[in-house]
Amino acid sequence: MGAWQYSGAGLINNYFSIGSAMFASLTIPVIIPLLVMFVMKFVGAVFVRFVLGSVYKKDFAENE
Repeated sequence: MGAWQYSGAGLINNYFSIGSAMFASLTIPVIIPLLVMFVMKFVGAVFVRFVLGSVYKKDFAENE
């Protein structure tokens, strides 16, 4: 559920508004964590699609 909500979250807005408090303590460029979050956003979405298509497949089947 967390990965599903994460893929629809306001990633850029949250990163720059809430995460900006940590920018002074970062030892790497600000863009690196943003890129990691974008990659993990797609990884999480693919994982949720896999789980819904395999584990919860019967929940989406037509009533027989």
